[in-house]
Amino acid sequence: MSAIMEEEFSLEQVAIAIIAIRDEVASINKEADKKIKELEREKEKLEKYCADKLEQLGSESVKTKSGTIMRQDKVRYSSTNWEEFYTLMKEEDRFELLEKRIHQTNFKEFLEGNPDKEPKGLNVFRETKITVRRGN
Repeated sequence: MSAIMEEEFSLEQVAIAIIAIRDEVASINKEADKKIKELEREKEKLEKYCADKLEQLGSESVKTKSGTIMRQDKVRYSSTNWEEFYTLMKEEDRFELLEKRIHQTNFKEFLEGNPDKEPKGLNVFRETKITVRRGN
């Protein structure tokens, strides 16, 4: 990239190059996504086969020379009643039941309306990004 930028280019040339690179990346990603989906479907079939075999064997795992095949239950939780969930957290003093992550858009809007309420310990990361829109 630095070798490319040693010369002086017009902004028109740079815009054309950025759009071409972006289009090529999109094309590569589209093809990669197709291939990944195919591989994931194949993997799901194999996992289903393993699950059926483990069920037939009455086992939770089987060790092979190539690796151990295990059946594991994954449990995930979500809420359809957040007020009830928040009440439970407050009553039980269990705020760790939520993941520690700030909703970026909501907090940005909050700070724009309440700049004096920025909490201590808040890390702010700013990044300037160049965007090129396709011309007519």
